[in-house]
Amino acid sequence: MSRKSLKSLPLFLAFAIVPIIVHTPACKSGNVTDTDEDMGVENPNEDLANVLPGVCTRPYTETVAPMGGAIAVPLAEGGPLYGTMLVLPPGAVSSAAILQIGCGADLALADEVILGPSARLSPDGQTFNKPVELTLPFEPSKLPAGSQVMIAAKSGTQRELFGAGDITVGAKAVTLKITHFSDYQVIARKPGSSGPTKNVDVLFVVDDSPSMTTKQRLLMGGFDKFIRPLEKAGLSYHLAVITTDVGSQVGPGQPWGGSIGSCDTYEGDDGTMQNIPCTGRSDGTSEARGACATYCPDDRFVPTDGKRYITNSGGVTNVPKDMIPDPMGGGMIDNGPLRAFQCMGLVGDGGCGIESPLEAARRALDGHNTNNSGFLRTDSLLAVVFLSDEDDCSVQLTRRNENNPATMDCSTPDANASYECFNIDYRCFARSVSCDQPMNTVGEKTNCRERPSNYLEPVSKYTSFLKGLRPSNRLVVGGIWSLPSPRDGGKVVIARGTGGTATPFLNRAPGMDAACYYGGAMIYFGQAQLRLGAFAASFGDAKQYSVCDPDKLGTSLGELAQQIIDKAMK
Repeated sequence: MSRKSLKSLPLFLAFAIVPIIVHTPACKSGNVTDTDEDMGVENPNEDLANVLPGVCTRPYTETVAPMGGAIAVPLAEGGPLYGTMLVLPPGAVSSAAILQIGCGADLALADEVILGPSARLSPDGQTFNKPVELTLPFEPSKLPAGSQVMIAAKSGTQRELFGAGDITVGAKAVTLKITHFSDYQVIARKPGSSGPTKNVDVLFVVDDSPSMTTKQRLLMGGFDKFIRPLEKAGLSYHLAVITTDVGSQVGPGQPWGGSIGSCDTYEGDDGTMQNIPCTGRSDGTSEARGACATYCPDDRFVPTDGKRYITNSGGVTNVPKDMIPDPMGGGMIDNGPLRAFQCMGLVGDGGCGIESPLEAARRALDGHNTNNSGFLRTDSLLAVVFLSDEDDCSVQLTRRNENNPATMDCSTPDANASYECFNIDYRCFARSVSCDQPMNTVGEKTNCRERPSNYLEPVSKYTSFLKGLRPSNRLVVGGIWSLPSPRDGGKVVIARGTGGTATPFLNRAPGMDAACYYGGAMIYFGQAQLRLGAFAASFGDAKQYSVCDPDKLGTSLGELAQQIIDKAMK
């Protein structure tokens, strides 16, 4: 049945026509307030009473079987939630599940308008094998002129925002595909509702896997082109750096063993902002140590106030001063913040090769990591800049078993070859990308695109997360990674490495057969990416630069700084 035909059904019939849904009367003594207190949130009934007539006093409960079905809140029991509907496709749940629709907490921020009731879908955190369609009611008359209809979602401390491209807006209902349960609410945000700000919070997400030392060195060498314009514009900035390492284990204290190296942790760096100098890292190569000696000759240049990020407000910083003549004009400038970033930003090349920059950025900003407290200010512009030479590999926690380093030979060409056919470095690309030719064979691949329902988190999870943190005029996203992407004609060549002929020896080709390479040094190359480019494209004005064009890196950083300044001042 099509989405259109489902929407046209009268809501009071939606559950009756699906016999596998069994209505379970909710206990009349149940109290939503008790549930909210357990979750540490306020009583949502006060919020709902001001939105639409009626008060939600108990969750609407249904049991759904693996063959799928629809759940619709009827008028007699729904109150303000009347019209809320879930459509589960066959296979969304593996066994019969008891699901509830109840009153959620108000999700609108100060510059947003509530358009409908907040629905709490329970059990909290419930996940699905396939996307589930959620329909929420809203009142069009409450939509301010010039504003956009959106859906806000919140689970724990993590808030997400879904807008154009993610939702379907009807006359009085909005539909969204979801993969997990939390609180959902239809809201509106006025474009450009936030005014100018001097506060800028900048997060650099730097790949710390074994191939990254040269790229990190070049970032440090050109970083003055980024930081000087921010200071000359008089911006008050917070500047932080994190790694792409979020671990790979299925659970804490469950090591893989075998040849997985530094990936054999559960959390990795967990999005923790890095405030130690590179001299304090002992797991890097001699090349990494050489870069550190060049750019961090004095390791005193780190935050002196215990913070995990650099601050500069009106020339007052939290790092040691280093007054030097201004190379752009007369007078003296404080070189301390630049030196501090060069010491902290060289995060080494001893990190996990299952790079997860999107998940790492989310963890750094979602509020769960108290080490990062104070970085993100309520009225700031947020900028997130990525540096990596491989694609994102943010694996779903429920599918981390596919990180198992054990392998087997799969010599028969197979477009759906198992994850065990590939080594841990090539596996992410091989299992998340589909091309016209099987990924367990050598040679050039064509028409490569992301494989649907693969074991990685959907890119939309991360775009929605960032959009939930900031409106578009208070958000800058930039990426320095491999270009062009395969979707834009970039090369994908699979080669067999030294040591054997079995499929675990396959990997993406280096040098001139890599996705991009620097003509001045064939050992300087980047591997194909699809997810990072798709992530950037979802923001419209995100800037992307080639990691294989080091001669223009300083210029690229200057362009990013100017975009930050322009948005902050508007």
